Amino acid sequence: MIELRRARVDDASEMARIQVAATRSQAGDYYSEEQIEQLASSDHGSENIDHAVFDDDDYYTIIAEDDDEIVGFSIVRLDERYLSGIFIDQNYTGNGIGKNLIENVEKRSRRENIQSLETYAALNAVGFYESCGFEIKEEINTNEAESPDIPAIRMKKKI
Repeated sequence: MIELRRARVDDASEMARIQVAATRSQAGDYYSEEQIEQLASSDHGSENIDHAVFDDDDYYTIIAEDDDEIVGFSIVRLDERYLSGIFIDQNYTGNGIGKNLIENVEKRSRRENIQSLETYAALNAVGFYESCGFEIKEEINTNEAESPDIPAIRMKKKI
């Protein structure tokens, strides 16, 4: 049975592993290898998970576990009303974990009097977010200087 809990610093390495594996397994039809390397570099590790997601009250970071094994996570920046992302272990996709995380995020957001959430969805995740009630607002480019263009979709949901 899937259990949800707040993330801890010692979850960072599993979070990084899931983020890289999920991106690499699901984004290939939408992004080039160069873009995927930018999104989920092969050397992405726990040091790439900002420790603010564990320590800062402006973040709400949730872990999904199956028998004490981390199988997914979500990160929300409450003060910015921004869903940074949801990542699910590739062996657990399609089992409702992502929707469960969204419902949990929405519940917490409502307690904080947040009336809408925004996310920048990777192209491969747009369908998932639409199925959760997010609406497409515009295509954006999320690249950083000196990196390839990374198209994404800005999406928003009233909660």
